Amino acid sequence: MDGTSQGRNTCVEAFDLTTSMVIFTLGKGKAWCALEIMSLTEIQRFLQNQLLGRLAMATPDGVPYVIPMPFCYLNDFIYLRLPITGRKGSIIKANNRVCFEVDTCSPRMDYYASVIVDGVIAPVTSVVEKATAREATTDKYRRLRDQYRPGHGRQTSLEDLPTMRIAISCLSGRKIGEQSERNVSCSQTPSTEAKQSSV
Repeated sequence: MDGTSQGRNTCVEAFDLTTSMVIFTLGKGKAWCALEIMSLTEIQRFLQNQLLGRLAMATPDGVPYVIPMPFCYLNDFIYLRLPITGRKGSIIKANNRVCFEVDTCSPRMDYYASVIVDGVIAPVTSVVEKATAREATTDKYRRLRDQYRPGHGRQTSLEDLPTMRIAISCLSGRKIGEQSERNVSCSQTPSTEAKQSSV
């Protein structure tokens, strides 16, 4: 997709098939960044090493609503601990098609990555599946937070655990640069195990 900048602050997007780069230009055609398409392996590794995502919903008449959520990516599903109550519950009951976005960037923004998931959200009814998802989620957050798990003193039975999952219909990711010890975000600093798993 090509275009011509009409004004100083106009951003124009183009796609380079040879390098798999999405190029943005500013003003007089000077490129200021290049977004690289992430491979499926990169996307999966990224999702396994991020703390929060954003669940985007919309009412049947198109009114959007977004909330931040801890999550777990497991067996090609996004799992969420999500009671179907309040505004989010009303929206999901009326329209179960959702988008889930996860991103991170370095303080200087010389590294940036974002993954977008499209799919259908539904309750998990199997106690076995709930147990698997809870165990994977617990392991993930203990790993990413160096075993620190503040919690809220909750002792919810598996039968009552409000678990939802997103069945993924489309998965895509873009990045700029490569994550390193130097540019990792302070809020996304991985544990030693996480760093090793991302190599």
